[in-house]
Amino acid sequence: MTRLMIVVAIFGLFLLYTPLAVVAADMHGGVTMGASSVCDNGTFNIQLDWGETVIPDLKKFMCYGTARLRAPAIKTKSVEACFKLRDPLHICMNKAITYSQEDPPTSGPHRPAWPKYGEYYYLPTQRWLHSLEHGAAVFLYNPCADTAQLTQFTSVARSCLRRHIITPYALPPETPFAVVTWGCRLMISSVDANEIRSYLRKHAIKDAPEKVSADGQYSFWLRQAATIVSDINDAVICPP
Repeated sequence: MTRLMIVVAIFGLFLLYTPLAVVAADMHGGVTMGASSVCDNGTFNIQLDWGETVIPDLKKFMCYGTARLRAPAIKTKSVEACFKLRDPLHICMNKAITYSQEDPPTSGPHRPAWPKYGEYYYLPTQRWLHSLEHGAAVFLYNPCADTAQLTQFTSVARSCLRRHIITPYALPPETPFAVVTWGCRLMISSVDANEIRSYLRKHAIKDAPEKVSADGQYSFWLRQAATIVSDINDAVICPP
């Protein structure tokens, strides 16, 4: 092979693979994943995502001044829906992130430093959306949800996959529970463990654009860290 042929071959490979690299870099808006001192170290200015100056509104994570909800007498079928995917841009802590799409959102911009997996007293949307991108399932509940139902709900989360987040969220009383994965969600009026397991086996891990099993760098108000269920990569979702 002549020197000219080698040069042409190398140039051809450059043209073939460079667009893929550019697309991968642009997917996050040019901001790298993970904690950094100049963008998001997981501790600086985190109150920006609470919408408050010092601490989050108590109603976001406590049953505060409201009667506790009761489980419905008649079980109604949960509503599963998937939505148009939005770019997973990484936004530094000098800029607020708001969401105007479906509530709760299933994709979109988020913080570069993703959270450690597990249960939180409160975790902002801007953090757990990054977990979805990595294949996690996020378990949301109304702070005033029925206590017995909530116990069952969190038990399913911990027994199905390590890559989970549990946090209170301002869900409506009609659907006080939700399981969210990348691009999809299950809105729940009454907890049915088998229904949730079926949803997780269908959507968790496999729907995500990135398969990252490692914990992130954000851990503010982490209540209980996740533990391994099948293996570190959650090879089996909701094992028997």
